[in-house]
Amino acid sequence: MPPRSQEEATPFLLNPRLDKAYIALQAFKHAIVSDPKNFTGDWCGPHVCNYTGVYCAPAPDDKHIYTVAGIDLNHGNISGCLPDDLGLLTDLALLHINSNLFSGTLPESFSSLKLLFELDASNNLLSGPFPSVVLKLPSLKFLDIRFNSFHGDVPKEAFDLKLDAFFVNDNNFQFSLPENIGNSPVSVLVVANNQLINGCLPRSLANMSQTLNEIIIQNSNLSSCIPPELGNLISEEKDEGKNPPYEITGSEANDVPPIVLSPDSDKSHRAEVHNFFKRNFKFLVTDTVEEADTNRGSDNWPEHLGKFLIFHLYKENKDTQEALGVIGKMLGVQQRSFGFAGTKDKRSISTQRVTIFKQHAKKLAALNSRLIGIKVGDFGYVREGLVLGQLSGNRFTITLRGVVAESQDIVKAAADGLRRNGFINYYGLQIKQRPFLRDARGMLSKENGDIDVALRQFPRHLVAERAVLQCLKKCPGNYLQALKGIPRTLRMMYVHSYQSYLWNHAASKRVQKHEMPEAAIPDQLVHLVKVVDSEDLLAGRFAFDDVVLPLPGEFSITDMKGDYRRVFQRPVDFVWELLTYTDDNIPLAETDLDVISKVRPDAVTVDETINGNSGHKAKDENEEMTKMALQLEFTLPASCYATMAIRELLKTSTSVAYQKTINN
Repeated sequence: MPPRSQEEATPFLLNPRLDKAYIALQAFKHAIVSDPKNFTGDWCGPHVCNYTGVYCAPAPDDKHIYTVAGIDLNHGNISGCLPDDLGLLTDLALLHINSNLFSGTLPESFSSLKLLFELDASNNLLSGPFPSVVLKLPSLKFLDIRFNSFHGDVPKEAFDLKLDAFFVNDNNFQFSLPENIGNSPVSVLVVANNQLINGCLPRSLANMSQTLNEIIIQNSNLSSCIPPELGNLISEEKDEGKNPPYEITGSEANDVPPIVLSPDSDKSHRAEVHNFFKRNFKFLVTDTVEEADTNRGSDNWPEHLGKFLIFHLYKENKDTQEALGVIGKMLGVQQRSFGFAGTKDKRSISTQRVTIFKQHAKKLAALNSRLIGIKVGDFGYVREGLVLGQLSGNRFTITLRGVVAESQDIVKAAADGLRRNGFINYYGLQIKQRPFLRDARGMLSKENGDIDVALRQFPRHLVAERAVLQCLKKCPGNYLQALKGIPRTLRMMYVHSYQSYLWNHAASKRVQKHEMPEAAIPDQLVHLVKVVDSEDLLAGRFAFDDVVLPLPGEFSITDMKGDYRRVFQRPVDFVWELLTYTDDNIPLAETDLDVISKVRPDAVTVDETINGNSGHKAKDENEEMTKMALQLEFTLPASCYATMAIRELLKTSTSVAYQKTINN
């Protein structure tokens, strides 16, 4: 093999730019909450040039090293946001993320992407004002933000950009075409399906005759005068058919109605159709549009309403995903149309806020008569949908039945202690998955080790185990690939479980070493984050529940990437009361549905509250049958576990082995 040229870049050799790219891409991966096609499943390790959808090339200023030049995650149905760390990709020339479910907006850190040439963020759930950060991208030639929920004005400075193509159609913009539009060198400009403020089309449009091939303004409620200078747009070359004609239409009442072809989900085939018309029918203009009344909502949506319907979801004996799946089937929409801040457990009776894209309240309200264990109500309209992680916390009502104690004073002391001192903020059982089989061979048929036999015997709900076996069937002996076959969201649960395992042990060591002081102690990290010194201690600036420990993850000491978690957590708005009851089958707590329906549990009396007020006697005449219950109401921040508060209150283990002994 001949020696490699000194001018050739070395593929995959790590360098400072790829180190930064690793930080940026890992932050991007962690900002993704759903990746149904597993695009980022192999985004592991420092060799970012091997990541799916990531393209590397020699650095423009140093051909000896490779750097990340492009990201293409088109049509992934990926949910999440765009993190600030993407600004570390300073050599990025191409960013394609169209046809996903990204929300939020373009981060200001994009101003560091001085080499960005193409930016396609179309067909997402991005919102907010026009992303002015694009005005700071000197190399940008292609900008596509159509089919999002951006609103407000399109700044006139956008038309000074040296773009070749500019797509802002199908948003909620309200703006006038500025006089400086003639400065734009674009060949394609599409602003259709927005709200253009009435006024004359700018005379300066005539200045674009040398570059402009297509301009589409249709369905923008434009009714104005057309200046005579626009006649200069028709050059001799365009008369000869060497370029496509313009389409400058301002209303739906066109002289020639558009011809709409049947829906086509194949992007490459759609491109062939466009090219066919451009080659053979140069007098026609083609465009890809979303069909009305699809699962993304009707195009005839009232302008005064936000595009998202927000409502309360009440559910019993179902988790959030299952409940929304039922509603989605009844509405005929995909589950991705819903947005919510957090998943509620199947075993809880819960109420939470949910958003859905372009649906009318009366349509959802009509489902209540058909829904079992699910109710919807309290409707409103908002501009932006909810996304995972937006919740600030959860409000709990927990009733402990059959309380046995030598006296009520013991119960009262325990409840007051929890209110005053809180609990060790361990990760609870919910974050821990069932144990994964260590040896994949142990999952095979005991008789002959046949994978097909094992798959037939494995229940469908064992998703991870079945995925491992199916991969081993395709690639015998490749256990690493078999592990990667587990769906990413489920696979990440094992990583999260290990993170929680490490943090829980660190918290235990910290408590064993320092117990629970009244205040923070020197050298401890305090939330937001400060190392406590003796001066802080003397001043009494921090309490014991301000102390945090770092959550193990992919972060370095230098930039402190990662997260911190409080070691101790006190419940907020804590209220408790003692109840007496006689019937085990009667609910002791009112659900939100009970409150609305004015239904109250019978055969229950309040014996004592947190304020010490005496309650009523039990209704049952047989005092020997009266039982005691402790009812707690409190709020915890996101990612805190009520089971850990109960653990502290009852002083019992939450281990799986101990819980099995209770169940038995």
